[in-house]
Amino acid sequence: MLKRCLPLLVALWVGSWLNAQETTVYTEAYAAFKRAEVFFADGLFAKAQTEYRKTLDLLHPANHVEQRILNTQAELGYAQSAVRLEQPDAEKLILDFIRNNAPDPIANEALIELANYYFDTRDYDKAAQYLARVPVNGLSKEDRSSVQFRLGYAQFVKKDFTRAKANFQAIKDLETQYFYAANYYLGLCHFYEGNYDLAVRQFRLVERSNKYDDYIPYYTTQIYFAQRRFDELIAYAEPRLNDPKLKN
Repeated sequence: MLKRCLPLLVALWVGSWLNAQETTVYTEAYAAFKRAEVFFADGLFAKAQTEYRKTLDLLHPANHVEQRILNTQAELGYAQSAVRLEQPDAEKLILDFIRNNAPDPIANEALIELANYYFDTRDYDKAAQYLARVPVNGLSKEDRSSVQFRLGYAQFVKKDFTRAKANFQAIKDLETQYFYAANYYLGLCHFYEGNYDLAVRQFRLVERSNKYDDYIPYYTTQIYFAQRRFDELIAYAEPRLNDPKLKN
């Protein structure tokens, strides 16, 4: 009887030992990942990348669902750290991650990270290239506004007013932190295209914002002058001449 039960007992013991080992490894990997997240949030990207690498090394190979999820998150963090550190292989790491994980939403997170990096470094050509690939329909209202405003701004800088206008138009009514910015640049698109009535409509809306109200009179007076609406120009501009905050 003992001989018959012995293989089963050995198998159970080995299985229990392996489970304990995997649990220990996962616990250590998770601890390294959490340290990486703290370092990343604090802007210590080199330290964060080291901890993300440690997470990946501990989890290799990732055999269970929880391990695979953590492994994917660590891969993204490692690639994002590379982007922030401006490492030579950063773009490749992000693009490989996107290719390997699409169409999972986490791939979009990586794509936005890469696009935002180029936007923040004022490489608007590459920023527009990657922002245009983000599927905005699946994003939250705030994230969608962020993506489409940045894409619109990148196009605006390149004087592609038609495309920029379309992106600003798509988010101009969304109550997000980009509400006034989108309407301001939409107004500028109309202004540079010579659609002055539409520009004034946007500027009147934006003038309620403390961030842009110092700039609006400059464009509004130009519009009234171009349209030869001199009485309105005088009535609008004269009370503002002594405002020290006004730009231009």
